[in-house]
Formats: sequence, structure tokens, C-alpha cells
Amino acid sequence: MNAITFSQLSRQGCLDSFPVVTRNAQRHHQAALILSSIGDYGNAISHLILGAEELLKASVLFLDGKGFNLRNKSGVNKIFYNHKARHAVAKEFFSVWLFVRKMILPDSYIGNSRRKILRQGISLFYGAIFGLQNYEWWDNADCLKQKGFYVDFADNIVNPASFTDNEYNQALRYFNALRKDFDILIDSLGKLNQHEIDEVIELFSATELAELIDESIKR
Repeated sequence: MNAITFSQLSRQGCLDSFPVVTRNAQRHHQAALILSSIGDYGNAISHLILGAEELLKASVLFLDGKGFNLRNKSGVNKIFYNHKARHAVAKEFFSVWLFVRKMILPDSYIGNSRRKILRQGISLFYGAIFGLQNYEWWDNADCLKQKGFYVDFADNIVNPASFTDNEYNQALRYFNALRKDFDILIDSLGKLNQHEIDEVIELFSATELAELIDESIKR
């Protein structure tokens, strides 16, 4: 018999699972802090990236538990088994989220004004996200993670021990930024009643953010 996977979970199953994934992200973060304290920056960076990947999985589970139905998109399910798919979400969705988060906080905007501002904001912001440092760093995250775990050879020896504290601190900043946005997402949607959540889902659909994520992963 085929096992049930994340892709097939019910809404309640998603809500039950996302805290477990979140706690695993926290364990990766804690491992990174311990490793960095002894100067093992390569492995520390890799664990930060693994923790970020888990946060992204948890985000999709939480949103689908609230009714967003992201997993219905043909590419989004890859986030549960494809590392680069998670980094694609980090590049594009969370870059957009830096702007969108202000639109879903309770009492930010209501009715047509809220809808109009959100649509205009997405239109203006979409063209700028590709130049963000956030986009470029996550584009290289999977390669960086592998270099932090394994010794390789490309013209010269590639040694995880060669990573510096500056490179670790940069990775930590990106992880912390993503974690902060994850916390805001969970907290802000958690405060909304079902009617308000339905409005956010409608806005999310109208701005085609799900399609943005899906196309990014397919690329």
C-alpha cells in the first residue's frame, strides 16, 4: 500500500504537522549555534540552510491548513522533496512577502482599499525582487549547503573548514530574516477569524502569488 505523504494530508493533518516541522527547523538552528561556537562554520551554515528549508515546508503546511490549497499547484508539492524548490520559494515568495505581510495584518486595510493597495503593491514590487540580495543568496543556497557538508575538488580542494565567521554571520542574517517573516505569518494569520482568512485567500488568489511560486519551482 502507498503511504500517505505531506501532499495528501487533510487541512487538519497539515495543522497537526506544521509544528513538528517547525521544531525540527529550531533544532537545526540550535545545531548551527553550537557548531559555530567551536568554529565549525561550514557545517553551521549547512544546518542553517536545512533549518530554513524546514521553515518553508512548515509555511506551506500552515497555509494549506488554513485553506490556501497551495499543494494543488503542480509544482508546489516539490517543496516536500526537492531542496531547490524550497530555495525557489525563499527567493521569490518570501521576497514578495516582505511587502505583502503588511497587507494581511489585522486592521491594516479593509474592503476595497485593502484589495486595491495589495494589487498595486504586488505589481510594483514584482519587478524589483530579482535584484534583491535575498534572491541572489538563496539562489546559491543549495550549493553552499553542499560545500558546508562535504570535501570536494574543483581545480583545488574545497574544504568545509575554510568557511569563515563572516560567511556564517551572513547566513545567520538570512536565516533570521526568514524566521522572523515565518513568525509574522503564523502570528498574523493565527489572529484572524475565518471570514478574514477567506478574504486573505481571495486576495492571495487575485494577485496570483501561488502561480508565482509554482512557476519559480518549475523553472
